Amino acid sequence: MECVLAVTPHPASSILNRSLAREILEHAVRNTTRKLFVFFHDDTGTILDWQRRNEEIAWYNEIYNMCVAAERPAINMVILPRNCGPKLFDAAYGLETHRDVAAQLEDALTTSLSTSSAKSTKFFPVDEVKSIRSFLGNDYFMYEDDDRPLPVFKTVAMGGTFDNLHAGHKRLLTAAARVCAGTLTIGVTSDIYLAKKQKSFGDMIEPCSTRIDNVVQFLKDINPVLVVDILPIDDGYGPTIQRAEFEGIVASSETLSGCRGINVIRSEKGWTPMSIVIVARTDEGNLSSTAIRKWKHEQQRPGEPKRQKM
Repeated sequence: MECVLAVTPHPASSILNRSLAREILEHAVRNTTRKLFVFFHDDTGTILDWQRRNEEIAWYNEIYNMCVAAERPAINMVILPRNCGPKLFDAAYGLETHRDVAAQLEDALTTSLSTSSAKSTKFFPVDEVKSIRSFLGNDYFMYEDDDRPLPVFKTVAMGGTFDNLHAGHKRLLTAAARVCAGTLTIGVTSDIYLAKKQKSFGDMIEPCSTRIDNVVQFLKDINPVLVVDILPIDDGYGPTIQRAEFEGIVASSETLSGCRGINVIRSEKGWTPMSIVIVARTDEGNLSSTAIRKWKHEQQRPGEPKRQKM
């Protein structure tokens, strides 16, 4: 099956819903070969914005683990945002979503909502923001923070390699799309720059053009109206030290020092430092481009053309 739209009850609304959501998603992973769209339906109306965004972004890792367990790590899963439900999805993309499967999932959803309690269960993110804030300082906003409203900027920058676009990349891109109300500028490391890095299984790294196309397609899936300016870069800074207009930058937690370094350079130029939005890095051992490249390498046999096991 090319694509399944898995419409599930929002996992944060009750313990039963979380269990049912997992069952539905596991079914979808088993019956999809290439692309999986997921929309978490909140029929109770009790899910707070921070709760929703934390939950949805955390499920990228959980779904990826399901794909690995099913020996289908190459499945391209996309979690649709709140303003892009099934009806809007059909209207925006005009895709066939295999309505027979979708109807079964809708029936399961309706049955669950009619038999489960509407009492909300508080969701606790994997990364406890308060416990690490004192170590990282206060010159940034943690995307998982439930104490402060999500900031929004007109011009947002981010950068990365985005090789074999995986759940970690999608968490970052989702966060960037949510804090950007204008233009999102993304620097993708060029092939020449990566060749100098001598990364593990470097021969399996996707061409820059492919990596750019994958990022553009994902952002179209989650926000078709977002204005995206994407370009190859030959260093770790990209346009953030070449153009003054950027208000915010989105990055993973382990690159916070790099964002601070960029702001030092901007300050030396007399520019306003960018507000930093950090997405907490998870400790999933199999969630990396290197791990995916290794997996692809292991699928090849001597003398055989490159191939992927779906």
